[in-house]
Amino acid sequence: NYDEVAALCRKEKLNPEHLKHLKNLHVRWIENPEEMKNEEHLTVVVSPGVPVLQTRLDSLRKFRIQSEIEFAWKWMKGESITLTGTNGKSTTVALMEHLLNVAGIPAIACGNFGIPLAEILLDSRYDGHVKVIELSSFQLETTRGIEPEVAICLAVSENHLNRYPDFESYRRAKWNLFTENSSRAHWVVHEKEAEAGEVFKFHSLLTTVSDQLNTRGKMKLKATDKN
Repeated sequence: NYDEVAALCRKEKLNPEHLKHLKNLHVRWIENPEEMKNEEHLTVVVSPGVPVLQTRLDSLRKFRIQSEIEFAWKWMKGESITLTGTNGKSTTVALMEHLLNVAGIPAIACGNFGIPLAEILLDSRYDGHVKVIELSSFQLETTRGIEPEVAICLAVSENHLNRYPDFESYRRAKWNLFTENSSRAHWVVHEKEAEAGEVFKFHSLLTTVSDQLNTRGKMKLKATDKN
């Protein structure tokens, strides 16, 4: 339960119409972060674009920080599949949504692809749908304790090094899907990640996949079940 909801943006000033809308929603607008100094029991839900790991945002880290994904998860209904990686996330999420729907299993793509998860969970039409959720490293930095039925990690390659000090830091942000979440999920992990990460060596419900070209030049998948 939340006694009060407040909104903060360091870059923009809201116009009167937006301020009125927030007031109608009983949301307090904060223009100056100094107003938060005396807060003690505060949960901060951050936009993925907020680089909370950077030193200029040290003042935020004394609070409980969580992503929109973690915040929304409290209202999760039905089954869910989460997916991260570098290249091919959106394509894979869209394909899984399509295949499930064709098979007669209602599914909706959301998260970093399509509609935000919080918006989906507010709509009762999707209560019985499988939520196929794309997760970025930015979202996973501040996501803890979510429990999907399936957690997938595609291959991770160098990206977003303007936000992370090195490749391993970026990779570890992706692996938060497994180190901080998904303890009861079936993990499906690219073999390159499974070989590099200690966390993948001890999970009983693990399937590793590799992408290889067969003699005809077509992609083939090799799956190995650990359990």
